[in-house]
Amino acid sequence: MLQIYCARTLCSNVASSVLFINARALTAQLVDLDAASIVGGVPLCTIHGNAVVVPQGWELRDMRTPAYEADFKTQSTADIKPEPAKEPEPATKLVRIPILNSETEDFLEDTPTDVSANNTTPMLSRALRAAGFD
Repeated sequence: MLQIYCARTLCSNVASSVLFINARALTAQLVDLDAASIVGGVPLCTIHGNAVVVPQGWELRDMRTPAYEADFKTQSTADIKPEPAKEPEPATKLVRIPILNSETEDFLEDTPTDVSANNTTPMLSRALRAAGFD
């Protein structure tokens, strides 16, 4: 048997109903997938079939069997029982590593801290030349 999947984007669930839209009569009708041919309709899974909303002034006719409504109620977040909290892992001893040592202190002392507009780095001067600001 060929499986038909939900037409909603990124939904990989198997379709369980078909949505038919009649724009002239301003109606949308949801029917079971077994009871209707899919031609002219939009296949939807149970979750998306239960979430169908029509524009104001339209009529939604849900012709599916009541089992689909019961399935939707079992997917409620109120039915989900929270898992017990896990015990936290024991804390590990933190070791502080000094960032500055004698080599980095010497390097920082030799580095000029005054950078003016005239003192550009070689990479910046190449970028400015390439952009035509030379």
